[in-house]
Amino acid sequence: MLLVRKYLIAVAFTVCLSIISTLAVSTSAQATGTVSRKLTQADLVVSSDSMPVVRGLVILNISGGSGTGKLTYKLAVENSECHIRGNVLKTYVTTTCWVYAAKAADAQYLMKRSLSVQFIFRLPQSTLRLSVLNSATLNQPVTAQVTGGSGDGAVSLQLVQPNNMCQIVELTLTITGSGACKIVAHKDGDSSYVPVDSEPATVDTRPEYPWLNRPRLYVHLGASAPYPGLELTVLEGGWSLDTYPESFGYRWLRDEQTISGANTRNYIVTSDDIGHRLTAEVTINNHLYASKVWRADATLPTLRLLNSSIPQIQGSKVAGKRLTALPGRWVAGATLTYQWFRDATLVPDAHGRQYKLTAQDINHDLQVLVTGTKPGYKTVSRLSQGTWQPQQQQVYASISSLANTANPNAIPVIHITAAPGVDPQWLARESVSIQRSVNLFPGFRQPATVDVIYVTGQDIDWAEQLFTDRGYQIYQGIRWWMQRDDCNIALSWTERQHPVFIQCLGPGRDNPMYQQIGAHEYAHLVQGQYSLAHSVMPGWLTEGSASFYGIASAVYDRGLDMNGVDTYLATYASSNYSYDVAAQLPQGSQALLHLMQDGDVSMLMQLLDWSSGSGLLYVHTQFLFGGLLTEWLISTYGLAKMQELYATVDQDLTAYLPVTWADRRARGQQAFKTVYGSELSELLLAATPYLSARANQLLEVSPVTPGH
Repeated sequence: MLLVRKYLIAVAFTVCLSIISTLAVSTSAQATGTVSRKLTQADLVVSSDSMPVVRGLVILNISGGSGTGKLTYKLAVENSECHIRGNVLKTYVTTTCWVYAAKAADAQYLMKRSLSVQFIFRLPQSTLRLSVLNSATLNQPVTAQVTGGSGDGAVSLQLVQPNNMCQIVELTLTITGSGACKIVAHKDGDSSYVPVDSEPATVDTRPEYPWLNRPRLYVHLGASAPYPGLELTVLEGGWSLDTYPESFGYRWLRDEQTISGANTRNYIVTSDDIGHRLTAEVTINNHLYASKVWRADATLPTLRLLNSSIPQIQGSKVAGKRLTALPGRWVAGATLTYQWFRDATLVPDAHGRQYKLTAQDINHDLQVLVTGTKPGYKTVSRLSQGTWQPQQQQVYASISSLANTANPNAIPVIHITAAPGVDPQWLARESVSIQRSVNLFPGFRQPATVDVIYVTGQDIDWAEQLFTDRGYQIYQGIRWWMQRDDCNIALSWTERQHPVFIQCLGPGRDNPMYQQIGAHEYAHLVQGQYSLAHSVMPGWLTEGSASFYGIASAVYDRGLDMNGVDTYLATYASSNYSYDVAAQLPQGSQALLHLMQDGDVSMLMQLLDWSSGSGLLYVHTQFLFGGLLTEWLISTYGLAKMQELYATVDQDLTAYLPVTWADRRARGQQAFKTVYGSELSELLLAATPYLSARANQLLEVSPVTPGH
């Protein structure tokens, strides 16, 4: 009764104010001759996009209203457990908060107040987990297991999207057609807990998606801090060419909980992720198969990068005096090791922070490599700046000269077949290039005969008929290869012990670097003469050496000078092909050159992992890094050592005949040490100053658009 009386009094007071206002307006009108009356605002409606959870934030918003008056949110019923600051509502206990919004009057509109809205705060439930078979048979029930959650709310299965072929009865799903059903487990709320859904699961009646490799994560290099700000990217994995995915889906999880809004292949680590487990989930979709879901984990502590700077050398260059390495700033607790170099040559046993100068050091360039290690962190190396410059032109000139010298021991017979669309001048130039490639390998085994075929994009039917007439078999068929990438392809393989090379002349054929392709592919045919060795050689050596041979024998002094060669090599580092699964190089960047420039041996070793094979290294990464390392190997040890390596590995494997690929790779590594006198890791360490200096040179030139 008291509330009713208060209401009546309020109504009476409002009516009185209305009468007084009318009289005031009337009086004013009599004085001025005009009438001024404010408009009524549109209705205000209070809502929230988030579920009220104890200790959670509820962001209040409104719809409706008019004008520019100030908006405020207030409690309709006093409750000391409900707290409003601005448009944020929060409480620390289970309770009910009644909230209304008020919008003040302005020059055009009267003040407006909304109806009160109830917000019931309850506790969050523990994680609800759904376990169900991912594959199903048509019309056969699949029973789900649901665990977790809190309180006594009812548990049910629900479809994420309506689908007539997905039938749910209690916790059982039946699929009546060919396709997928996406479901979640749901647990109702009760007086103490809010409702909760599980992570979704998909059940499919289609055959399993064929996969080759699991997805992985890589870290964008050069991050200034471990996190936040570190960028993670999903590498989707591998699949066969005839089952290429039609689409990809991504989901990032923190401690198995979906991160809101994180649904692309890239994720930037935030402060909320510190100390937690991050997982990337990639879903591959193709309408012929059940969608495949794989997860790749990232344990943040192992992703940290040691903060470092380029080391410097302090001291006077006087025989008998000591130089001191100033390592720069490193993360606290890092263990630092040192290696000194003289004119880019490793100084044996010079591993201290200080280096005592000898007479042979005077007038020579000295550098120091500092390596930082710490458990839970990636190992990082940094090389001090030097003045020594590589004489790479000498090795290119020597290879080019060798290619110009007729090889009396060469026995290959080159059969060249040109399609009707091939330009005669181009054909004449390539015929000379192939002969120069034959001259390049005097000490190597060479094939007895080689079929060389040149075609253009207009010769697809002709090429198919030629393959039929000669009985050539190639994966996917020659039409498929010629139709891809604007027919910029070059392929070599062995057909019944008979080497074959085909090149399709695409739009980039006038690029000077196009001339290296024939020589490049002929190098692969020579490598193939050592069949067992060729099968275990790492990708950087197989592709990198062929790239070097092709440039040195068919391009240098025949279209490009050394500056032109360097300009083209720089293009490999920034092309869209230049990222690497094993080495974690980001796409379309110069990260590889910066790794070499910094002397980051540990990261570069990931590229040279003998067990990675050629499948994990993308071609332009192989061409650039493998080509530069081949350049150093041949300038340091000579071309004959490369032939000795292939012969030694092939002979050893022929005698040993190991059963597993791991055994073969181990024998290959041992042969490498036998030929070059050191482990691959030691060899890379010795090459570090050379690679750094070459990277400096390549970073100073402007990349060009690459041919193929």
